[in-house]
Amino acid sequence: MSTVKNVYALGASRNIGYLASLRLLAKGAHITFLLRNPTAFESDPAIQPYLSSSSHGQAHIVKGDALNINDVKRGWEVAGENGDVDLILFTVGGTPRLTLAHGFVLDPPNLCTQAIINVLTTLPSPSAPPKIIAITSIGTTSSSHASVPFLLKPIHNTALVAAHRDKIGLEKVLGHVCGKTAQWGYLPDKDAAGDELDGGVLGKGWKKTEGFPKEEDVATIVVVRPAMLVDGECRADEVDTSGKGRGKGKGKEAYRVQEGDLKNPYTVSRKDVAHYIVEGLLEDWQKWEGKCVSIAY
Repeated sequence: MSTVKNVYALGASRNIGYLASLRLLAKGAHITFLLRNPTAFESDPAIQPYLSSSSHGQAHIVKGDALNINDVKRGWEVAGENGDVDLILFTVGGTPRLTLAHGFVLDPPNLCTQAIINVLTTLPSPSAPPKIIAITSIGTTSSSHASVPFLLKPIHNTALVAAHRDKIGLEKVLGHVCGKTAQWGYLPDKDAAGDELDGGVLGKGWKKTEGFPKEEDVATIVVVRPAMLVDGECRADEVDTSGKGRGKGKGKEAYRVQEGDLKNPYTVSRKDVAHYIVEGLLEDWQKWEGKCVSIAY
């Protein structure tokens, strides 16, 4: 049973982070959003009732960038006004752009990697460490890439390379602090040269960053790897309590989720990933804690 009461959300102005946040707010959680553009919610009727200026006051906005360590620290301070943070919802992500000289690039190339390092190096010392849920992608590791359907491989091999490199950096950082690097598909670092991933998303000495946790200091982490994301409806909301579906989900589970790699993971909607985070993962945390899980239809 989920007991999440106080959430620090990064990258949640839209998509999975935003959709999961709405579900958490509906369950009574307080959420502090770190937003580069605080006006993102100004005309949003779904979240307006929860803003701190309203009678509910569950949603709190901090203007800032996850790449700025002082902004991240200020977010922690605001979130701490509601007690210890018990969940970090990390859904930071960038959109690759096509260039003539270098193909698809991500700017900056280490967006997710540096952002999670900033989060971890500014982590307060609460009575209990917060849960961390981070979104990456199917296709990051060699085994995960092998499971990608043939028709989607051209996209993974071109448009998503830069984004996946950054996601690998994110997974490697989280895998290190919870002691799961090898289990998630990466070999432990052998020497200083092994600290640097292709593309430079992880520079040498990242583990020695001031304030960075020691190996296995943060154990309460789950990495979620969705298949190709789409903007469809939430099939899980159409499934009744007996497990039989209505509409698109008729006669089967709304989505597949398991530790490690899924067979033929084509697509999954952002709304269904948000459903899994709040209604599945957090409701059965002990089952998933410390794992890297894939989700797809």
